[in-house]
Amino acid sequence: MYLLILFLPLIGSFSAGFFGRKLGSSGAQVVTIFSLAGASLLALLAFYEVAICASPVLINLGSWVNSDILTINWLFYFDQLTVSMLVVVSVVSFMIHIYSVYYMTGDPHQQRFFSYLSLFTFFMLLTVSGGNYLVLFLGWEGVGVSSYLLINYFYTRMAANKAAVLAFNQNRVSDMFFSIGLFAMIAVFGSLDFNIIFSLAPSINPNLITIICVLLFIGASAKSAVLFQHNWLPGSMEAPTPVSSLLHAATLVTAGIYLLIRSSPLLEYSPATLFIITIMGALTTFFAASSGLLQNDIKRIIAFSTISQLGYMFIAIGLSQYNASLLHMLIHAFFKALLFMGAGCVIHAMNNEQDVRKLGGLVGFLPFVYTVMLIGSLSLMALPWLSGFYSKDLILELAYGTYTLKGYIAWVFGSLTAGITAFYSFRLITLTFLGIPAGPRKNYNNAHEPSLSAVIPLVFLALCSIFLGYFTSDAYVGVGSDFLGNSIFVHPNNIAIIEAEFALPLSIKLAPLALTILGALSSFVLYLLFPKLLFKLTNNSLGKSIYTFLNGKYLLDIIYNSYIMRGGLSIGYVISKYLDRGVFEYLGPNGLSMLNYKLSAKLNRLDDGIVTNYASYMIISILLTNILLFSYLLKTYGFSADGSDSILPLSEIWELFGNGVSNGLNNKK
Repeated sequence: MYLLILFLPLIGSFSAGFFGRKLGSSGAQVVTIFSLAGASLLALLAFYEVAICASPVLINLGSWVNSDILTINWLFYFDQLTVSMLVVVSVVSFMIHIYSVYYMTGDPHQQRFFSYLSLFTFFMLLTVSGGNYLVLFLGWEGVGVSSYLLINYFYTRMAANKAAVLAFNQNRVSDMFFSIGLFAMIAVFGSLDFNIIFSLAPSINPNLITIICVLLFIGASAKSAVLFQHNWLPGSMEAPTPVSSLLHAATLVTAGIYLLIRSSPLLEYSPATLFIITIMGALTTFFAASSGLLQNDIKRIIAFSTISQLGYMFIAIGLSQYNASLLHMLIHAFFKALLFMGAGCVIHAMNNEQDVRKLGGLVGFLPFVYTVMLIGSLSLMALPWLSGFYSKDLILELAYGTYTLKGYIAWVFGSLTAGITAFYSFRLITLTFLGIPAGPRKNYNNAHEPSLSAVIPLVFLALCSIFLGYFTSDAYVGVGSDFLGNSIFVHPNNIAIIEAEFALPLSIKLAPLALTILGALSSFVLYLLFPKLLFKLTNNSLGKSIYTFLNGKYLLDIIYNSYIMRGGLSIGYVISKYLDRGVFEYLGPNGLSMLNYKLSAKLNRLDDGIVTNYASYMIISILLTNILLFSYLLKTYGFSADGSDSILPLSEIWELFGNGVSNGLNNKK
């Protein structure tokens, strides 16, 4: 049963990909959707057996690597952490497959699309179910390849090509550090199995643990879009909207978070790495929220909200609150998929228009889409009694409750981000659905609500965005809850749930909510009631500079392209021209071959067919040979100018040379 959860999506992917011509578009849809439906049902059953009944499962399919110093098996481990991820990945992917039937209507390559989508799901399931780091790394790399194929689905578009290459290459940088971390584990622990590594971690030199943990964090930073490794994520919006929904909700970006949560027994013995993760998470969440503040592409606004929410998850990990990070990741998957699907419905209804400045007034045309997107936005804002509130506000309370410098920094940045998140969430709702229509009339004439294949997943995800946090928070983050069992490890010194629950002042708990309400009201007032005031704020040099800075994502892309990438290309050109194709080739293979060619050409000139020249060569050779032999004798038996200091008299040396060197030497010896 457990392996079927993994391989049903793979079977569906192969069926749609290799037999798509026979199945047709409808057949590919049916095969992949039913495969995901079966995987989802089995995942729910596995959740009941493993998580609720507390009975983890370990499956060993046989040996993979077997040498004198290293043994690696095909291990699959299903504990509470794994089955929680399996349910979210399979269920959200199932909903997205159903939604894709509506969104991809009319596309001539639906077999390829559904094949890639199911393959994406399979590799993510493989990542979260791997019983050792090598199986996890196999799924990790498969997720990267699948993301490249899906982002580049419209491969005839240059923008899609560039976005896919950027995503693939930037993830390869972090994957290199991840692979170095695996080699370090082999050197330190002699194994890649979770059980062996985690049991030996307390007895290993903390400096070695820190090196491994830093390498793992860098490996996770690109997948989960940490600041300075985030550039690929907004560009991935070139993919079809169902891909963006799956990528941001349950697969690629959550892989890095899962890796760090799974590695909690290592991270707990590296306080330096936890500090770095907390600070980088705080900077990431504030940077992404402020960058999304003035974006105009409806999908990019939601994409930056993903980066911001990932920052909250990193904050929780850095504070050793892995259960809070996991809960926020699970809840985030549902309301983020809901937001992307709603945005896709708007794009479809408005003739592929994505600029929020050219929308507006859609509440009368798309009331259902407006309702579900409002629910998703309110959950993203973490208003009380919606799902996002039970995890996001808890992370901020836990940050303050640690009473440490990193906790205070995380609380300040996280609280400010809460207000900014509310501002751009309501900005999206206001510019898209409220106000006056700002687009061409033909777009509004063709505006229509989505079909049933989109309504079903949207309703399901909306209900999860409302109620999921209420029903799951006590199990995952409740005081004294042992729901996650041994799947995560928290050092006793890092437990802060009691302080966060009972000891914090009410003002600290309500500060994020107050900033959220303030941000939402500010957006509503500026964009709906007083748009002229907003125009005055930006119609000056300072306002234009701030707008350019935030809309341009802190100009980091320009810095990367102008200095890092261009400088790297210049250095590469110099190295290629003067070293690779210059010094190395001249002193290496090309130079040696040219030298041999010239020497052989000169020697060939000596073979001219004239007998007298041959005789001259022979005489010269004999003379040179005699000179060399005589020089050897002089060096061996040396003499002074008058011959007095010679070991042998000079006359005898001449006699030796005249009578035959070899015989004379033998006689003297």
